Amino acid sequence: MAHVQKRTTSNGQTRYVVKYRTPDGKGRSKGGFTNKKAAEDYATEVDFNQNRGTTFDAKAGGVTFRSVAGDWLASRMDLKPRTRQGYAYILNTGADLDATFGGYPPKKITRPLIVSWIARRVSEGKRPSTIKHQYFILKQVLDQAVADGRISANPCDHVTLPTDRTAVVAVVDSAKSANKVTDGIVDPAQFLAADQVAALATATP
Repeated sequence: MAHVQKRTTSNGQTRYVVKYRTPDGKGRSKGGFTNKKAAEDYATEVDFNQNRGTTFDAKAGGVTFRSVAGDWLASRMDLKPRTRQGYAYILNTGADLDATFGGYPPKKITRPLIVSWIARRVSEGKRPSTIKHQYFILKQVLDQAVADGRISANPCDHVTLPTDRTAVVAVVDSAKSANKVTDGIVDPAQFLAADQVAALATATP
C-alpha cells in the first residue's frame, strides 16, 4: 500500500514523497510534491491501480496517444488485412484523429476534449457514421491504455455520439450562417452552395 512521507529540503522547504511497492516486490517512489494532499491523491491513484491488478508505472501516462495507438494496432493480430489498413489510415500521422490527440499523453485526454472534437467534426459536416467509426477506434486505443495501466479510466465513456438528425441540424445551421440574414430572416434570394446541398442530402436519413 502506498504511503506518504514528509521531508525537509536543504533550504528548509517541505516536500512530500510517495512510496509503494510493485507486485514483484520492487520499491518505487515519487517525490517533489509541495503539499500533502497532492501526494495523498497520487498515493490513492497508485493503490487504485494496484487493486485492479495493474502494475502502476509513474512514467506510463507520459507516453503519447500516437505511440499507444501504434502499439495497439501492432497487437491486433485478429484483424483482416483490409481492416488493419483502414485502421492504419485513420490513425496515420496527419490524419484528424492523430492531429487532434496524437501528441497528448493518454492521461491528458479528457472527456470534454473528446466532446469538443466530436462537435467540431459535426460542424464540419462529417457523417455520423464516419465520426462514430473514428470514435470507436479512439475508444479501443484508450481501452488498451487502461489495460496497460497508463490511465485509470477511459475518457470515452459516457460520451454522446451524433445521430443523422444532429448532422442535418448542423448543415442547416451552417447554411443559415453562410447566407445573408436581415432582422433574423434568411434572405430568400440566397441559396445553398453545391457542397452544402450534397452534405444535406448525405446527412438526411
